[in-house]
This record gives sequence, structure tokens and C-alpha cells, in this order.
Amino acid sequence: MIRILLLLFLIVPSLLFSQEKADTLDGWWTMNQDIHYFEDQLLIEMEFVSDDLFDMGIIYKELAPDQGSPVQVTIVAVLRDEKLRVTQLDVSPQGCD
Repeated sequence: MIRILLLLFLIVPSLLFSQEKADTLDGWWTMNQDIHYFEDQLLIEMEFVSDDLFDMGIIYKELAPDQGSPVQVTIVAVLRDEKLRVTQLDVSPQGCD
């Protein structure tokens, strides 16, 4: 019984604290050859992982008909495997300006 309690004492905290923290980032959303990117000081590939972010390629093309044009955004994302896993994207009022 003591072993089980000790095991739970060691495993449960590591499971609770192993979750990645999402960051809120301001920058520019671009797309090139159907790959989405986030730019601030670096250029990082993005992947949309929320059901609310369906068909983001179509939305990007409506906001920036010239593919590759930057759209100012705020995102909530986690960096994993050198990609930003985006759970929320808000277009800034300035949009493409």
C-alpha cells in the first residue's frame, strides 16, 4: 500500500506539470505553398489544432489575396517539434496594413 501511495505521489505531480504552457504571441501570419507561417523576429511554421480553426487556408486567401502577404494576428500556441500548434487566432484590427 505504501508503494502505491509513493508511486502516486511521484507520478501525479509529473503528469500535472508536464502539460505544455500555451503562449500568446503577436506577429504576422503568412502562407506560402499551402504552408502557414508565423513571423515576429523568426519565421515559424504553424499548424492549426483547434476545431474552430477549420479551413484557415481559405480564410487567409480571403484576407490576403496576394498569397504571401502578411496578416497581423495574435495567436495562442504551443511550440512543439519546431512548429507552433495554434489553438486560437485573432486577426488584429490593422489586418493587412
